[in-house]
Amino acid sequence: MSFFARLRPSPAMVVAVTALVVAAGGTAWAVATVTSADIVNNTIKAKDLRTNKGVKDSKVVPDSLTGRVINESTLGNVPSATNATNATNATNATNATNATNATNLGGAPASSYASSDAVRFVTVDADGTIVAAESRGVAQANVTHPSTGQYCVDGLTPAPSSVAISARFGGAFGAQYFAEPTPTPSQFCSPQQVGVATYNGGTTLTNQPFVLILTR
Repeated sequence: MSFFARLRPSPAMVVAVTALVVAAGGTAWAVATVTSADIVNNTIKAKDLRTNKGVKDSKVVPDSLTGRVINESTLGNVPSATNATNATNATNATNATNATNATNLGGAPASSYASSDAVRFVTVDADGTIVAAESRGVAQANVTHPSTGQYCVDGLTPAPSSVAISARFGGAFGAQYFAEPTPTPSQFCSPQQVGVATYNGGTTLTNQPFVLILTR
């Protein structure tokens, strides 16, 4: 037998070497073509990836990520957020309008409405004493009773421009009541702010209780 004949591998050796090559090549092929179906969930970590930083945005399927994995500071306003901002501004604008209306009392400035001193009233007994619990804006110092059936009001700020008088319980039946703002020299209480005269059923001045309403 020649030297080269002795070095020729046996059929069994050929089969063994072929099997080894196929096995090695098959493993390399499998590693190169691993798919997601071959990976057990939660077994791949960021450190196992090439960049060690996770998956790049270019590799992410659009609209596949949820809020908790997104850096919100990198996002701009989405349409609904813009609308929400506009809604807040609209609410603020409404509140501002309401506040202006409240200040203007329904669109009119406060000066268009009666102030606390625009309407005052006083209840006066027949002897000229006021009933404080039934009076507003008029004190006893503002009311005098110079003579029978005459009562004067003065010292009010601002001065009343109109007055109204009415009878009060306790007065005589058929009594007459007269009140005049800014009485003239020929009238009672001039030059005081208001003059009042009370009569019996005729032309005789008599003391009578009354209620006087004064407006600006």
